[in-house]
Amino acid sequence: SKSLPWWAIGASLIAANISAEQIVGMAGSGYAIGLAIASYEWMAALTLLIVGKFFLPIFLRNEIYTMPQFLEQRYGP
Repeated sequence: SKSLPWWAIGASLIAANISAEQIVGMAGSGYAIGLAIASYEWMAALTLLIVGKFFLPIFLRNEIYTMPQFLEQRYGP
């Protein structure tokens, strides 16, 4: 549905990113590497903004809403 509010979509992105790897793995990396590991999360946020600004309009114009739709349009039936 195109009627989802922006905050619901944002919450979905955050929920999809939270996993055991995120909680345990990033904590371990933070202990081993230090605060520099936080740059990984900042770059992920920047990447989401770039994708949203430049690629999302193309996907919406072509009515691509799921990964299977993208693969079907890209590689054929």
